[in-house]
Amino acid sequence: MIEDRPDISVVITAYNRRRFVADAIKSVFDQSYDTSKIELIIIANFDVDLPHPVQPGIKVKTIKLEGTVGEFLNEGVSQARAEIVAFLDDDDMWEPYKVHKMLSAFDGNSELIFYRNAVKYIGENGKPINNKRVLDILPCKLKGFHIFRKEGLIKALPVILTCGGDFNLSTFACRKKIMEATQYKKLRLIEGGTDAFFFWVAVLTQGEFGIESEGLTFHRVHNLNASGSIDISSKSSEIMRQVRTFKILVEHSDESTDGRVYGWLNLLYHEYNEMSLIFGMKSRKTVGGEFIQTLRYPIRMMHTMRIELFLLSIVYLISPTLALDLYNKISSKLRKG
Repeated sequence: MIEDRPDISVVITAYNRRRFVADAIKSVFDQSYDTSKIELIIIANFDVDLPHPVQPGIKVKTIKLEGTVGEFLNEGVSQARAEIVAFLDDDDMWEPYKVHKMLSAFDGNSELIFYRNAVKYIGENGKPINNKRVLDILPCKLKGFHIFRKEGLIKALPVILTCGGDFNLSTFACRKKIMEATQYKKLRLIEGGTDAFFFWVAVLTQGEFGIESEGLTFHRVHNLNASGSIDISSKSSEIMRQVRTFKILVEHSDESTDGRVYGWLNLLYHEYNEMSLIFGMKSRKTVGGEFIQTLRYPIRMMHTMRIELFLLSIVYLISPTLALDLYNKISSKLRKG
């Protein structure tokens, strides 16, 4: 055992965005946990200026790199020395006690391989906003911290997904065990949807999941944030990256791992592909054909996005313009804080 091995490695990635990264770094510096036990690895395609003063004792490594977001994350994880790796996007922040709560979840439970906490939404100015998905039909019913045992994990996927379990990399922490999965080797190819990638690789690893309902991550919604954007062009590009990520996961998984997981991956691939067709303003016939593909999957594989997509598809088949106008109006209203 390495004596100076940190308790946790935090990986921050930044690509062409300098505006908020200092806030992200400072939120790690300001953790109530012993910062001498925290390793911070920053991967960016520009020279990062650390906010002053630098927290005494914290181990900080900055790496300048060009490449895809998958290559950034792969480099960060490969540099991590701790058994637990957590992620933070350059425009998000953490509550000061997040590391303490994360590590408390992993402590004494070697079977726990994945942790996720809820988010609090903030705008560009850092003030709270009421950001939600277009139609929050299936609200999360989990309260406090809940562990899903690996035996019942797949059956619990609708609940976990409804609670946003696959959303926002800044809420995730994983054991390095998941980096041994065959699918993980494809991380370098990922251009988007990294949160979904890590979530599903963890599912395929077959360990225990810890879901925390408290919002310990501040997720910033702004005009450069593709996932939070209501701009149709930005949204379409982001969804296409998600489609390619799920295609990679499907291609490098098979029914021999677990047929139920393989089914979920195929369902989500078709769902994101249909979303890309809708935001790409493709013909109603094309959208209708992919819509039928999503209906082939059993009703037990129900989650919020599936209901949202069902309703959006019905409106789109009536009028594509009406569907996107409706999406924009509801999204704009929900983002007013």
